[in-house]
Amino acid sequence: MNYVLTEQVFTVGLTNYLRKYEYGNANHTNLWEALYDSEKQSGASINVPAVMDTWTLQMGFPVVTIDRTKHSKHEAEVTQKYFRIDPSQNISTKYVSPFNYKWEVPLTFTTSKHLDWDTRDIRWMHQGDIILQSSDLSGLSDSDWIIGNVKQYGYYRVNYDLNNWKNILRQLKDNHKMIHLQNRAQIIDDAFNLARAGEIDSTLALETTEYLTKEQDWLPWDAAIDNLNYIDAMLSKTQYYGYYQKYLLSQVTPLYKMVGWNDNASNPDAFEHYIRTTGLAAACSSGSKDCVSEASKLFKSWLDSKDPDKNNPINPNLRNVVYCNGIKEGSVTEWDFAFERFKKSNIAVEQVKLLYGLSCTKEPWLLSRYLEKTLMPTEIRKQDATTAIIYISRNKIGRPMAWNFLRSKWSFLKNEYGAGFFSFTRLIDAISYGFNTQFDLDELESFLAKNPNQGTATRAFQQAVEKTKANIRWMATNEEKIGQWFKAKAPCNGSASCTTTTTKLPTDVRLPSALDPVYYKLELRPDIYKPDPKNFTFDGKVDITLHVRNTTDNITMHINKLNLDTNSFVLMSNTGGDLPKITGHKLDSSRHFLIFDLDGQLQAGHNYTLSMNFSGNLTDGLTGLYYSKYTNSKNKTVYIATTQLEPTDARKTFPCFDEPGFKSVFEVTLLRKKPMVSLSNMPQVNSVNKGDGWIADTYQPTVKMSTYLLAFIVCDFTYTERNTSRNTIVRVWARPEAINQTQYALNAGVSINEHYEQYFGIDYPLPKQDMIAIPDFGAGAMENWGLITYRETALLYAPGVSSAGNKQRVAVVVAHELAHQWFGNLVSPAWWDDLWLNEGFASYVEYLGVDHIEKGMMMLDQFVEEDLEYTFKFDQLTNSHPLFVPANRPEEINEIFDRISYGKVLKEGGL
Repeated sequence: MNYVLTEQVFTVGLTNYLRKYEYGNANHTNLWEALYDSEKQSGASINVPAVMDTWTLQMGFPVVTIDRTKHSKHEAEVTQKYFRIDPSQNISTKYVSPFNYKWEVPLTFTTSKHLDWDTRDIRWMHQGDIILQSSDLSGLSDSDWIIGNVKQYGYYRVNYDLNNWKNILRQLKDNHKMIHLQNRAQIIDDAFNLARAGEIDSTLALETTEYLTKEQDWLPWDAAIDNLNYIDAMLSKTQYYGYYQKYLLSQVTPLYKMVGWNDNASNPDAFEHYIRTTGLAAACSSGSKDCVSEASKLFKSWLDSKDPDKNNPINPNLRNVVYCNGIKEGSVTEWDFAFERFKKSNIAVEQVKLLYGLSCTKEPWLLSRYLEKTLMPTEIRKQDATTAIIYISRNKIGRPMAWNFLRSKWSFLKNEYGAGFFSFTRLIDAISYGFNTQFDLDELESFLAKNPNQGTATRAFQQAVEKTKANIRWMATNEEKIGQWFKAKAPCNGSASCTTTTTKLPTDVRLPSALDPVYYKLELRPDIYKPDPKNFTFDGKVDITLHVRNTTDNITMHINKLNLDTNSFVLMSNTGGDLPKITGHKLDSSRHFLIFDLDGQLQAGHNYTLSMNFSGNLTDGLTGLYYSKYTNSKNKTVYIATTQLEPTDARKTFPCFDEPGFKSVFEVTLLRKKPMVSLSNMPQVNSVNKGDGWIADTYQPTVKMSTYLLAFIVCDFTYTERNTSRNTIVRVWARPEAINQTQYALNAGVSINEHYEQYFGIDYPLPKQDMIAIPDFGAGAMENWGLITYRETALLYAPGVSSAGNKQRVAVVVAHELAHQWFGNLVSPAWWDDLWLNEGFASYVEYLGVDHIEKGMMMLDQFVEEDLEYTFKFDQLTNSHPLFVPANRPEEINEIFDRISYGKVLKEGGL
C-alpha cells in the first residue's frame, strides 16, 4: 500500500492509526479506515477497505497471466486466478473465501520498447480481468517482451504466453542487465513455481538459469539456488543426479572464479559478502575440487593452530562454507575438534555455524551420535536442539536418519519442543522436504495414524502430506523430462488411506466480557538458588482490580499449570455496596479457566479487587516463567530466570486475564538474591530487604498494556548503555563474557528508535528500552514492552568473528522488535485473528529501520527474495490460511505465528 498510496499518504495514515488507538486495541478495519481517510484527504480515490479485504480475508494469492496471443498483437489479455502449488488438491473448506478467490490486483508492467522500472502507472484488476490496449503496448513486435509486477511490489506471481517467455529468456541471454535485478530474481522464482504447479513446462523454468554464467548479482543467484535446491532434493536418489550436479557446477564456476576466497570482512557492501558465500557454497556442493580443497586447507589451518579457541584464521563470512566442507571431507578428528570448539565457544553465532558444520559429515555413525546429543541439554542447549536436527535433515545421508529419529523420539520431542512457534514447524518441513515416493507418503501417513494428536504441529504435518503428494506427482511428470534436459546440458501406486480418531476440543475459549481488569499488583519470587535445577520453583501473589462491565455472579480468568493457595482468596469492594462472597472455585483445564463462584452479583459499574497467592515449578520449558543457564568463564553453570509469555503463557506465570484485548496497568515486584539483578518492563523505583537474603525490587507501574508483553528476568548480566536524543535510556544486556558483543545492537537500537519516532510521528512512550540476550530462548526475539528478549544470535555481534550475514541478522531483528513497540504494543490486536497487524507490519517496517542505518545492506532490494518469495512458498499451498484467520485454542494461536502472518506484509504495490 506504500507504493499504491505514496509514502506520504501511507505514513500519515499509519500515524493517525497509532495515535487514535494508542494504549488500546484495534482490528484490521480500523487500519483500513485510517489509511482510507488519509488517502481521501490527498484527493485520491482508492477504496482501501475494499482493496485490502480481498488480501486479508482469503488465503493465498493470484497468478496474473499476461497473454498477447488472444487478441491482436498490439493488445494483451490479463487474467487472474488463485495460484496453488498443487492444483489437484481440493481447496480447503476451513477458510471460505468471501471473494471466490479473486483479488484487487495493482498491476504494473514495463516493456522492452518503453523501459520504466520506476513506473507508478497502476492498472487495477478489480477482482476480474482486464485488457491492455494498443496504446499501452505501442511499438511492440513479436520479438519484444512485457514484464509484469515491476520490482515485484505486488503480492502476485506473473505468467505469460510462450512467445513472451521466449523473448524474456532471449533478453536474459543477450543482455540480462536490461531487466532490473529484482525482476530477474522474480522471473526465476515465478518460473520454477509456475512449473511446479503445471502452469508452464518445467524445462522452460530451467532455461531461466542458463544465463547465470553471466550473472554477478546476488538476488537472482539467491532465487536460482533456492529453487534448484528443490530440484536437488527431488533428483538426489535418481540416476540423473550426477548430470544435475555437473550442470550446476558449469553454471556456478564463472561466479566462483569471480568472487574468490578473499573476503574483506569490513566491507560495508553486504551483497558482496552474500554473492561470495553463495558462489562458494554452490561450487563446493556441486563438486568443485578446487573449492573443496581450499575449504579443507582453511579448516586444517584452524585445526593446527596452537590456541584454536582464541585464534581462528578463517574469515567470519566464510566459516559456514569452510566448516561444512572441512568436516565433510574429514574424519572423526575434524568432527570432534569442531564439537569441542562448539562447547567452548562464548559467541552464539559461532556456535550456530559449528552446529551447521557438524551436520555435514558423511559418516552415518557421527550423525547418529549428533542426533543423540540433541537430547542432552548438557551437550546441546535446548534452544539449539531442533536447529541441529534441521541441519542434519539437510544432509542427504542424515535426512532418513532424522526422520527415523523424529518418529522414535516423537513423544519426547513433542513434549519438550512442541510449544515453540517456529522450531517444530521448521523441523517437520525440513525432514519431509525431499519426500517424493509412495513409500515416503505411506510412512508419513502411518505415523500420523498412530499419532493423531500433533498439537501445534498439526498444520505442519498437513502441509508435509500435501507437499509429499505434490512431489510424487511432480516426479511422475518431470523426472524423465528434467533428467534428460540436465543430461543434454551437462558438460562432457496405490495410496494409503488412514482413519484417525480425534478428540473434540472446545472452541468457546474466550473469556466472558463482564469483567475488565484495570490494575494488577504482582509479586513474583523465582527460586533459582537450590543445588538441583529440578527443584527450582517460583511463587507469588497478585491483587487484580476489576471493573464490572456487566453484572455477573462469577469471576472467570486464566490459569495454567499453577498451584493456588485456597486460603489466600480475598474479594474486596472498592466502591462500596454489598460484597458477595467466594463460595468455591473450579478449574477448566481444557480452556485454562479459573472460575470463582460467588453467592451474589458483582454490580455493573463497580470496582472490586481479587487477591490470591500461587506457586509453580520453574522448568527449562522455554515458555511462561522458566530457567535458562550458561557456563561462565570459570566453568561454572549459572542459572537465570526469564519469561516468554506470548501468546498464551502469562497464565503459566500468574493468574490473569490472558487475552490481548484485556489491557491493564501492572505494578511489578520481583524478589531476588545477590549478586543477581532483576529486570522488568519499567524502571526500578526501590529495593527492600525482605530477610533470608531476599531483596524485593519494585518497578514503576506500566502503561496500559496486554499480559503477553510483560517480562520478568532475574540474572547476573551486565549492560552497555546509551541515551536517544530524547533521553530514552537504551541498554543492551548480556552475560558478562559476552558484553563486548553488544555495541552494534546498542548503536542500532538507538538509531532505529529515533528513526521510528520521526517516521511514525509518535514518541516512544516509555522512559527506557532494555534489550537482553538470553542463552536459552525458543523464539528469535520477543517484543516485551521496554524489555525485549532475544536469542543471543539475534542480538550479539562480534566484529572479526561474526559474518556480514550475522550483522544483518542482528540489525533486522532489532529493527523488527523495535517496530513492535508501536505496532503490537502501543496498538495491539483485539484478538489473535489479527496477529498480522503485529507481525506483518513489523516485518515490513524492519526493512525501513535497517535501511536507515545500513544503506550498504540494500534491504529494500532484498525484500523480494528474502521475504516475499519465501512467503509465496507457503501461501501457494492449499493448507495456507488468510491473513485474518480465526484462532481460538492456544495451539491454533501458536500455529498462525508462521510465515504468512509475518511475511505477507503490506509492501509497495500490494501485500
